[in-house]
Amino acid sequence: MRGVVVGAAAVAVAVLVGVWVLRPGTSTADLAVATRGPLQVTLDVDGVTRVRSRITVKAPVRGLLLSTRLEAGDAVRRGDPLFTISTGRNPAALSAAGRVFVRAPLTGRVLRVREPHEQLVSRGTPLMDVGDPRDIEVIAHVPPANASDVRDGEPMQVRRQDVDTPLLAVVTRVDS
Repeated sequence: MRGVVVGAAAVAVAVLVGVWVLRPGTSTADLAVATRGPLQVTLDVDGVTRVRSRITVKAPVRGLLLSTRLEAGDAVRRGDPLFTISTGRNPAALSAAGRVFVRAPLTGRVLRVREPHEQLVSRGTPLMDVGDPRDIEVIAHVPPANASDVRDGEPMQVRRQDVDTPLLAVVTRVDS
């Protein structure tokens, strides 16, 4: 009789374990109300930015280019002196008559200093790039499968990896 009781207890335990293991599990779900709103489609592509109004300032004469205090990123106003070039036979004698001032052609920022040190330059030597970094364009290569979805005049948000706030932009041209 004792074997029957132990056997029945074992069967009962096995049935309880089976029921517990095979019971349907509970799961949680988040519920929300769906609403209509604007759809924002994102397209992640690599692009290149460049300043649209960029001018390379060149030496107007041959002579000794004197050092500049300006560096990339410095603000300049139209007409500000950028460089001085000594044109006299004796470059050490910097009389007012033997100096030519190279001035900023626009208000903006120094983008690049090409010739920062005192040296002899020829007429036409590129000295500095000046431009307005607020006036930029983005050139992005969109895969052909997505290019038909991009249209002139559409608003865009341009995100840079190192900046959290996106730039607002408008598509101005789509080339095929």
